[in-house]
Amino acid sequence: MEKLVSIIIPAYNTEKYIGNCIESVIKQTYHNLEVIIVNDGSEDNTLEIITKARLRDNRIVVINQENNGPSAARNAGLKICRGDYVFFLDSDDWLIPNCIEKLISIEKKKKVDIIFFDYYKNFAGKDIEHFTYKKDFYYRVGKKSALWDMRTITPWGKLYSRKCIEGIYFDEQMKTAEDVDFNFRVYKQVKSAFYVHECLLHYRILEQSAIHGYDSNVESKFAYPIKKIYSYMKTDSLESLSAYYSFAAIAYIVICQNGVVRNNDISYTEKLKQIRSISTEEWVIDLFHNIKKINIPFSRKLIIFSSKIGLYSMMVIAATIRKKLKKMNSTPKRILHITEMLSAAGIESFIMNVYRNIDRSKIQFDFLVLRDQKEFYDDEIASLGGKKYCIHSDIENTLLRVLEESHQIKVFLKKHHYDIVHVHYTTPLRAFYLKAAKEAGVPVRIYHSHSAAVSGKSKLKLAIYKYCQTLIDKYATDCFACSEAAAEWVFSKKILNENRVQIVHNGIDINRFLFNNSIREKIRTQLSLGNSFTIINTGRFTEQKNQSFILDIVDVLKKDRHDVKLLLLGDGPLKGLYKSKVRQLGLSDIVLFLGVKPNVQDYLSAADCYLMPSLYEGLPVAGIEAECSGLPCFFSDDITKEVRLSDQAHFLPLSLGEKGWASEVMKYDFGESRLKMADSVKNAGYDIQDVAKSMGAFYLLKAQGR
Repeated sequence: MEKLVSIIIPAYNTEKYIGNCIESVIKQTYHNLEVIIVNDGSEDNTLEIITKARLRDNRIVVINQENNGPSAARNAGLKICRGDYVFFLDSDDWLIPNCIEKLISIEKKKKVDIIFFDYYKNFAGKDIEHFTYKKDFYYRVGKKSALWDMRTITPWGKLYSRKCIEGIYFDEQMKTAEDVDFNFRVYKQVKSAFYVHECLLHYRILEQSAIHGYDSNVESKFAYPIKKIYSYMKTDSLESLSAYYSFAAIAYIVICQNGVVRNNDISYTEKLKQIRSISTEEWVIDLFHNIKKINIPFSRKLIIFSSKIGLYSMMVIAATIRKKLKKMNSTPKRILHITEMLSAAGIESFIMNVYRNIDRSKIQFDFLVLRDQKEFYDDEIASLGGKKYCIHSDIENTLLRVLEESHQIKVFLKKHHYDIVHVHYTTPLRAFYLKAAKEAGVPVRIYHSHSAAVSGKSKLKLAIYKYCQTLIDKYATDCFACSEAAAEWVFSKKILNENRVQIVHNGIDINRFLFNNSIREKIRTQLSLGNSFTIINTGRFTEQKNQSFILDIVDVLKKDRHDVKLLLLGDGPLKGLYKSKVRQLGLSDIVLFLGVKPNVQDYLSAADCYLMPSLYEGLPVAGIEAECSGLPCFFSDDITKEVRLSDQAHFLPLSLGEKGWASEVMKYDFGESRLKMADSVKNAGYDIQDVAKSMGAFYLLKAQGR
């Protein structure tokens, strides 16, 4: 039987975040959980949200108490928890779906008392830093000096075995540093530990957090906890606790000094006076004296003793001034993306995936689109700090319309300054936009191909495309493509031979698309899918996506098995035609048109098979998402083979017809595990965080003229 993990969540006035926190817990791929949520006298809707969650999941235990602080809340959870392991989680943070499963699998192999792991620091809805502990450690008794590092003191960010914290509780008198005190006592009992260099948690940094503001009582606030820890040190071996001992000195001095520095109501002269006075207490002097006896790096000793004379605080003040000046003088570099629309389609999904994960303090995206109407991503773009502009032409002839749009783009770019213009399209035809950008004085002009070759084009169109390729050669400073096939379709042989094309993978948020069994059951219940064999397709209803062929396949399958269902997620010009065909084939009870969904990943988890019989694709993001979810995927062999990231991807010719496809689908063994794909997707270069980091570096270099 799986070991029980108790997750303890103290909650106080976190109505904005507690729902996300709880969802991340109940969606864990590891299911044997006891979730203890302690409402610590919240005055907002926190308790209501928790109570509703309890009704949805019987693994949740709710404790409601008067406000006594996080220590008392965690203790309340510790007193009733039954788990073999204990995991503390703050109510404004959240876990990746396989966090607990990952930790338990490691514990089974390593048999350690405590497991640490990396996490993302999240500010204003964006992961701004991947925090990792630089030292690799795996230790047994007598080798735990790294445990006493200041970066391992939090109660969250680790999995405790029950035996190493048995009988240990948080000191409820301590209003700060209670985690230091708790872990100090825990670590003395720990016999072995392991560190996982993988981000398993999102740590939310709140603007109103105490570490970001000034507290006039900071000195008294820290005096009791640091004195208590110091009392431990008087009786413990300095050799084994040297790193932690030095931390205590830094904690008291530096934190108090920083508290003074952050006080905007007093002058810098007064700040320095207060800072110097902090180090005059007898026990602090004794603390400094004893530090001379222990073996710690010289750099740490320098910080400590500079703190003693106020030098460090002057450095902090100087750094604060520099930071303010830098903030005043630094503005993000704005990139203009030109694309046809902002619907939930492949190109736009890719751009938005990059936008969500790029460092927006340095880079911002603006959008110039070709139709003036409310679209799917408009609100999100505004929330991320982006701007949307529209141009429009009613000219029916495609080439003439592109020429008119190019003129409008030129006029627009002369009014709005951009150093970088990034054009996204599926053919070479929008090369005229590059010419407009060049004439408007834009120094960096990127053309990005998002599609493989399209069959059935007339000789005239192909001739126009060939001419457009020469324009790309002349006016593009940089060329991107989502795949080799997309590069060969849009760019000239000259550009290809000169190796001017960079392949930019259509990255996805891997953690978001991991298979989740609890979500699967939830969605299948909502849609009344029962035990049906459920097929899914995600994409715009267009001729290219070929959903009509999927309807023919399902019509064949229903004759062999009555429990087949089809989920169609998306919208588009052919939706009405497809609905009519569904009625004609008698598939109304089988085919579900679900529209555009922001949580596509949930429906992928609910499905059993993914079909994409597209006539052509550059590198379909939807296909990568489906593979990441562990779905067996059946693609037309007209799609680039670069989408194949595992043995779960199969390519079939459209010439097989609906009966041939139905036969091949039913031959497949659908018993394969769906939890194996994350590493394959990441190793293939489709992790959106890696893609966004690379794109961000590229934009910044180009903006600097390099």
